[in-house]
Formats: sequence, C-alpha cells, structure tokens
Amino acid sequence: MLLALAGPSGSGKTTVSAELCTRYGYRYFAPHTTRPMRPGERAEVGYQFVTSTDFRYLVDTDALLFHDVHYGHNYGLARDLIDVCSTEPKVLVTVPIWRMADLRILLPATFCVYLLPPDVAEVESRIANRSPITQAELAERVASKDQEWFTRIPGLHLVPPASTAEIADSILQATERDNGGRRA
Repeated sequence: MLLALAGPSGSGKTTVSAELCTRYGYRYFAPHTTRPMRPGERAEVGYQFVTSTDFRYLVDTDALLFHDVHYGHNYGLARDLIDVCSTEPKVLVTVPIWRMADLRILLPATFCVYLLPPDVAEVESRIANRSPITQAELAERVASKDQEWFTRIPGLHLVPPASTAEIADSILQATERDNGGRRA
C-alpha cells in the first residue's frame, strides 16, 4: 500500500513520516529536490538532494513520474516508486496535494492524507527556525491554497494538529479502516 502524505510548509510532514517509519514499518520513498539541505537534514531521509544538472538529467531521461517547481527549487518523484510499491507492503511518500490525483491514477489504492496546519504563528515559527527566509517567502508559504484540492481528492483523510504520535496513530487507524480492518 502507498501512503501519500501532503500538507503545507511547517505542518510536520517530515516528522510524521519519520514516526510512521519508526513505529509502523513504512518505507519512506524520498523525492528528489534541488533545494539546499537544511541544518540537521540527512540525504534520503526527507529528500534525495541533487544538483540542477542531475535533476535536468532525471527529467530528460523520463526517470520521474512528475516534477514541479516550489519556492524556486525543483522537486520530483522517481518512476521507481511503482516498482517499490509492487514489492514493499508499506510505502510512504510526501507529495504536494495536487499530485495525489496523479498517484491515484498510477496506483489506485494510494491512501491520501493531508496534515492540517497548526495555527499561523506556529507554522511561521517552524518555517523561520529551519532556515533563513525572507518575510515575503514566509508569507507565501503560510498562505497555502491547498484547501482548493480538498474536494478534488476522493477519500482524502484530513488530520488535525496533534502530537506526532497521535497523528501517526490516527493515520494508521484510518488506513486500517480503509483496508477492511487489516493492518496496513
């Protein structure tokens, strides 16, 4: 089963992903990005960090399922995901909400989760504390337009702010309900 996790900047996607992998045995499939690594990040834990030249090669060789530009950096999800999902029982990926529809076309059983952000002050604090950012960049990231997609992704599971463990438990329970009570 593929679990696709989305949410605005600062919503806790990386933290929740790590919790799901540690506690429930998900395999994280890291997207590629050209953005610089932030302090404390490790390659392939949140992203596979590549140069612009390497990213262009991935695009030119059709190695990516899809790719986008966010905040001036390239992000893409490798085509290998389809093979991984055919051999691994629990795979987790973080994607923009609008890419969940694409994943559902490729892998119809994809379980889609959106992390609702905490209050604006908390999101601003999280974003500002992880790397230097201008006020204009901060305002752009906080003003998420993801809500437009809530009705476009059938079965989207919305998760309200809570502790990391509570969010992970909520996601696991939702996947089990959707999976007829079988553990994902």
